[in-house]
Amino acid sequence: MESPLAALLPIAVLWLAAGVVADGLPRLDRARALRRRAGHLLVLTLVGLTLTVTVLAAGLFSAGNTPADRAAATLGIAGLPTLVVAVCTVRRVRRLRAGAGALAAAPETPAPHGLRAAAAHPLIGFPLQVTAVLTVPAVVTASGTDLFAAPGVTGPAITVGALGVLVIGVRHALRHNRLVERAQPGAPRSGQRERPGPCTYSSSRIARVASNQRSSQPGGGTLPFGGNSISRPRSNGWSANAPVGSIGQPLGGKEGSTRGFGSSEGRESGASVASAAGASRPLIS
Repeated sequence: MESPLAALLPIAVLWLAAGVVADGLPRLDRARALRRRAGHLLVLTLVGLTLTVTVLAAGLFSAGNTPADRAAATLGIAGLPTLVVAVCTVRRVRRLRAGAGALAAAPETPAPHGLRAAAAHPLIGFPLQVTAVLTVPAVVTASGTDLFAAPGVTGPAITVGALGVLVIGVRHALRHNRLVERAQPGAPRSGQRERPGPCTYSSSRIARVASNQRSSQPGGGTLPFGGNSISRPRSNGWSANAPVGSIGQPLGGKEGSTRGFGSSEGRESGASVASAAGASRPLIS
């Protein structure tokens, strides 16, 4: 190779393209599109790994100040993220592509949130984008501009690069957690509030309230049938505490007449029935 830039520029383009493709994987909502994009990412990653390893190996086996040696020296800063890509990212991208392929029978099959959460895993996009960021200084140095050689530029450039890497990592972690929460069963949808359940009372509480009401009533704590006449007045003018027979119905269960209920005729018939009943049986005290 005549210049280190000729070897480093394709590598930087490949890693930048892989980082962009990996960043867009979780946004895909169709399984077939996710499978196709995961295949593209796998090809870009494998080609980038092959070129990077080739340049680094050529620098190790070359003697002197050759272009291959200079390219390997400038690319050595990206060696650690490249190793993470080879160990973790390739395996996860292959599993993601296989999972999307299992759901890609129909062209419009939606990608579940679990599959999108797997695509947003930090070990997929984060190592690729860090490798792409670290290849930019190597390309700038190989171009001969020496922008980072000045004493007042090296420190701020390193600080900006470290902050950029930190922001990328936090962004991937937050997006992955958000998609994992959506993938959990029974998770409420965004924009919908959980409605409160109906108000229920236990049987013990109902019995306690009823006992309190009975104890607060006069006359031994018992209530007449049909409720208390004080709290529930009758519209027809008679009281539940009135003597038996005043309602105009015989006691023996026989058919009686309610005609003239509340009138003078009804009162006379009620009085006669009450007197007959009092004569035939003793009053219960």
